[in-house]
Amino acid sequence: MLLAVAIAGLAGQSGLVASDYFPTVPGTKWTYSDTKEPGTTITKIAEQSTNIGDANSPVIAVPVDTLKDGQNVETIYYTVQDSRVAIVMYKRPNDKAASPLKDSTTVIGTGPHGAWEDVQNIAVAIDPEPLTIDGSSRSVPAQTVFGEKRDMLEVDLYASVRDKNQYSVHQKCLYAKGVGLIEMDEKTRASGKDFSRVLKLTSFVPGTPK
Repeated sequence: MLLAVAIAGLAGQSGLVASDYFPTVPGTKWTYSDTKEPGTTITKIAEQSTNIGDANSPVIAVPVDTLKDGQNVETIYYTVQDSRVAIVMYKRPNDKAASPLKDSTTVIGTGPHGAWEDVQNIAVAIDPEPLTIDGSSRSVPAQTVFGEKRDMLEVDLYASVRDKNQYSVHQKCLYAKGVGLIEMDEKTRASGKDFSRVLKLTSFVPGTPK
């Protein structure tokens, strides 16, 4: 899953604040169903923020553990700002060490005109290829989420290499204010084949501020 990968004109005009849609209180827990693997439970848990940089160049990030059927498969580190939420590091259980990404990946942005672009290098076949990620965000009508009416933010992410038939991804993500991601519809094309999946939030437990 492209993780997803982050970005004040629109924020000033509409009052949108990216961090409102990405809770970071330690212990916050989200549980999702996944149509790609029916019956599998995906749980994400926010941990205490930490410095993944060094004393001279600190990078304060929020680790979010990803568990599949209770087993930790990955920790994703996010920087969370008023106008931008970005992935800055990945770490898997067998990794002895992990380093911040050279280029962060925006997952929620409320920058100028609600649009942004990131460019990264990924391995395609043998040679690295530039991966272009275009994103946009917009406020959509409020919805009732777990019994409470909440403001909503819709985010579109398009990622592709030069040959879109070789690799491309489109994610349409719906975020609820104070809750986070409640649904993601993802369509991927890789090596000429199409794949799709839908993540849906089935449980949300807010963390307790200390």
